[in-house]
Amino acid sequence: MTDRELAIEAIRREAFQKVAELEPLISLVRERLPRTVVEIGTHKGGTLFAWCQAADPEALIVSIDLPDGLFGGGYSEEEAREFQSFAQPGQELHALRRDSHKRRTLKRLKSLLDGRPIDFLLIDGDHTYEGVKRDWEMYEPLVAPEGLIAFHDILEHPKQPLCKVDELWAELAPDHRTVEFTDPDDDRGHGQWGGIGVIFKEAE
Repeated sequence: MTDRELAIEAIRREAFQKVAELEPLISLVRERLPRTVVEIGTHKGGTLFAWCQAADPEALIVSIDLPDGLFGGGYSEEEAREFQSFAQPGQELHALRRDSHKRRTLKRLKSLLDGRPIDFLLIDGDHTYEGVKRDWEMYEPLVAPEGLIAFHDILEHPKQPLCKVDELWAELAPDHRTVEFTDPDDDRGHGQWGGIGVIFKEAE
């Protein structure tokens, strides 16, 4: 699939994204060919499917999603098993139905990584200011030098008062090398929403 076709397929699989924002992120990930991918906030697996296609053929890919979470609602155990079909033959995929803010979740992820750094981290779970900041503080240290850290919903969400990813992004962006993929005119009747911001972690 082309990057655009993969973005469209991810959305067909219920990724709550915009093609104009997701396509360039897929392109960026494909260029890097990450060997370790961690996604916080998976919903029904649309973007998880995309990362399996864009990552290294032998990549370790981990989804962390809270069942009954406020932002997305998580996936069922049956859906988690179905995600295994997304992986390429040489890839290893794990679906953790857990709260990303719990220390035991971080411990489980570290066990799966087994000393490997994260090459691509997507933070798209808890969208409150405190929640997204907690994910950043817990998981950013695991990202490899020159790795990618992407945030979804960096645009201000006037009709979603609990969504405050934009506030954390405004704090982080000035201190890092970043790129933004935004299409604010595509509101689908929800008011302004979406936007993807990517931090390029500095080399040590």
